Amino acid sequence: MNFVLDASVTLGWHLTRPNPNEALLAQEALHGTMIHGALVPYLWYPEVANALVIAERQQLVAKSGPGQWRQRHHHEQRHLHRY
Repeated sequence: MNFVLDASVTLGWHLTRPNPNEALLAQEALHGTMIHGALVPYLWYPEVANALVIAERQQLVAKSGPGQWRQRHHHEQRHLHRY
């Protein structure tokens, strides 16, 4: 069975979730993705990038240069396949 990864779940790996159930779900999705891989929609990359820009503006994550997030998380991205 293929797992389709949503941008909001991806962001749950890196942003603090106030709801513990959401945080747990995000961690379970990360674990499953690292083992089995996942499919991501074509718009996944721009959605994640946009959400990170918003999170930076709201000071939820540290401001980073272009491509730094992608470089830091390349080990996760190699398990993602566009469909």
